[in-house]
Amino acid sequence: QVEDALGDLLVNYPAFSLFSYDRWRAAQLEGNNTRSYALYMLMVLLAVPSLLALANTLGINVLERTREIGVLRAIGGTRRQVQRMIIAESLLLSAMGIGVGVLAGIWLGYVIIGVMNVSGFIMPYYFPYLGVVITVAVGLIFGVLAALLPARHAAGLNIVGALKWE
Repeated sequence: QVEDALGDLLVNYPAFSLFSYDRWRAAQLEGNNTRSYALYMLMVLLAVPSLLALANTLGINVLERTREIGVLRAIGGTRRQVQRMIIAESLLLSAMGIGVGVLAGIWLGYVIIGVMNVSGFIMPYYFPYLGVVITVAVGLIFGVLAALLPARHAAGLNIVGALKWE
């Protein structure tokens, strides 16, 4: 009854709309879900070039260190050790990137919540434990994936050819 009475009053004011709390909440949740899906797609679109950039960096690193890898193999280093070395370097680079990214993301989330609170939308800040764990896991998996091809190439280098490399 109240909603109908208010609706009748708003007929003369087309700039205003009347929503029940349930309709308003459903619209907000739908908008939040849409934004979340868009952000997930953006993360995927940013992750793939990052994976390729890391693989490219490692590949260039292997080319620049061809002679060093040849010396390592000549003094008894195994192909497996060379592969592990390249993967370890990739994991180190990934860990540094993950650390910077997680810290920046946490700070940005805190700032956004602060702005929302100042704007009148009071929201508590919750530390995203699950998001951080997933980010670290995916980042480290990407680190290993990016290293596979460069590590395989480094392990397969001809020792004599690598020692002659300039």
